[in-house]
Amino acid sequence: MALTPTKKRSKRGRFIVLGVVVALLVVCGGGIALLVANNGGDEATPAQPATENGQDGQEDAMPGIGDEARDGLFAFTVTDVETGATEVGDEFFNESAQGEFAIVHLAVENIGDVPKPFMDDEQRLFTADGNEYSADTAADLYLNEDGSALYEEINPGNKIDVQIAFDVPEGAELSTIELHDSFLSDGVTVALK
Repeated sequence: MALTPTKKRSKRGRFIVLGVVVALLVVCGGGIALLVANNGGDEATPAQPATENGQDGQEDAMPGIGDEARDGLFAFTVTDVETGATEVGDEFFNESAQGEFAIVHLAVENIGDVPKPFMDDEQRLFTADGNEYSADTAADLYLNEDGSALYEEINPGNKIDVQIAFDVPEGAELSTIELHDSFLSDGVTVALK
């Protein structure tokens, strides 16, 4: 009879140890996943430039057209936005929009210490109604004859200027663009109005 309580304590102790081990694995695994998702395994993300806080301790203002916005190894600046074009290219080689093209002019600077590729298909445009739009790679070929919007390796300290087309419904109200240095990065949101 004296062995029964000892066995019960032994089983209970095993369950407690097992629970602690599982908890540690979840916490450590989540930390590793967060680290990888944060920047795609690249160098540490440089700090976003500080902006002034709003009144009463409100969050920092969202960057807009002309403001630098950083994600990972890239500093992005939206320099202009054009709307209304239904075709890009020339009379022989062109791409037509299903609706109309919203063309975002973008400066991309590598602020890291290693080369990093920029790709148009990692960028997302959002309209005021919350719809998400991907870049139109075929249109981007005509807007960037050197192919820089599709895939351009940018060395540290260098900058490129690209145009990215998004096929949106006619008259769509543009809201924001989400810019990424890689498909695994958190991205940074820039207001387009």
